[in-house]
Amino acid sequence: MEAIRKMEPAWEKVHGSKFRLMFREVNIGNGAVRRDPCYSLTKTECLYIATKFNDEARAKLVLRCDELERHGVFSSMKWGKITEIHKN
Repeated sequence: MEAIRKMEPAWEKVHGSKFRLMFREVNIGNGAVRRDPCYSLTKTECLYIATKFNDEARAKLVLRCDELERHGVFSSMKWGKITEIHKN
């Protein structure tokens, strides 16, 4: 998340908008809920961010985008939780 926040000013300067910050609710037991921040990103935003990460993470993202496009899923999908993609 911190890495994405650092990239956002340059994206906003060129693109004219910020990344869409969202919150995902996670049940943590005993009825408690934690709100975890995440971004809902387009393919273009994902590819912009991926160019700043290591080669292996970038390759995984590009291959996943291709797979989703082949199955016709990507056009209607928003990329949230980019940090989870980076961890895998």
